[in-house]
Amino acid sequence: VAMMRKPVNLVTWLEYHLRAIGVCRFFIRIEEASELKPLLETPPWDRLVEASFAPLGVSNGRDYFEQMERQKKYIELDAIPRARAAKLTHLLHIDDDELLYCCCGQESLHAELGNAPTEYCDLHVPNVEALLPTPHSRDDIFRGVTVFRHVLEQYSAYTNGKSICRLSAVGLACRGPHRFRCAASLQGMPVSLDLPAHVACVLHFESATFLIWKAKFGALAQRHRSGLDWGAHAPSRPCDAIPLAYYRESIGAMQALLQAEASADKDSIKTAEGEALQLWCKWKMAPEWLSSLRSSGQPVVLNEHDVTLLDPFKQLEGNELQTDRGSVHPPSSTCDLLNQLGLTDLCRALGHYPITMLRAAEIEG
Repeated sequence: VAMMRKPVNLVTWLEYHLRAIGVCRFFIRIEEASELKPLLETPPWDRLVEASFAPLGVSNGRDYFEQMERQKKYIELDAIPRARAAKLTHLLHIDDDELLYCCCGQESLHAELGNAPTEYCDLHVPNVEALLPTPHSRDDIFRGVTVFRHVLEQYSAYTNGKSICRLSAVGLACRGPHRFRCAASLQGMPVSLDLPAHVACVLHFESATFLIWKAKFGALAQRHRSGLDWGAHAPSRPCDAIPLAYYRESIGAMQALLQAEASADKDSIKTAEGEALQLWCKWKMAPEWLSSLRSSGQPVVLNEHDVTLLDPFKQLEGNELQTDRGSVHPPSSTCDLLNQLGLTDLCRALGHYPITMLRAAEIEG
């Protein structure tokens, strides 16, 4: 399930989750992008995507806090009932700038979901954050990105992962944009289970180009200005209330650029544009020498640089997971598998070690 506002490379996003993860139904609320209707009415998306197009203007502009309320309402009142009616078992909440990555294959994830104790309604996966090769526009924002931050303190955006909910849970509801809760949680019972990083991990491609960043934070800058007389159009909260430094800095940079553009002074515009681009590069751009490195299929953890190299599309090139040591053969335990793939350090970095055991049959292929 996702709520989208002018998504970029939606076909890549859909095809990836269909092929790599085995998603059998997409529930999508689409805002301000009615031009996507013809795409979603063509096979196979006419069968796989249940899209709800919001009327123009209903989003009331981009608002950091109101967006979360709209997500919650859509998931609880629309997507969850539809998913249950379709007799599905689990529902992942993910955004249009994110991919769910399963380095051991979708079978491992499906097995983990199927074997999770039924008292857990919230199956949580960690996230890593993409570092981009260039600020310039690319044909596909997802492909060609191979460097990901894995040290939470260095992230620009959220650090608390995303969740897959178990649809059979009684009283299922959102707990913010990153978790789910159910009736048992109101009784003080634990309802969340952390899935190991090797089973599933969210890859976050936030503001994957400078133009995407400008559009996003330009809208937020107009919405979350402090110290102004907004009248009836006041934002839910000013910029200072946003908890992420990257968001506050980006909104400030775009406010300066918008003011320069309003002045029509060419020198002021050039200066503000340069400062905005410099800010994007500080938070988002991978060092050139790192971007030139390529993973051969499995993640490569570079702890000395606080990044992991991986290419989520490599697993779509064949059915067999390859490593520098050859094909992966079913090991006797998860720990053996992690050592074979070089993933022990990544799991430790994301706080998922030691981890649960997997049967060999779950990682065949």
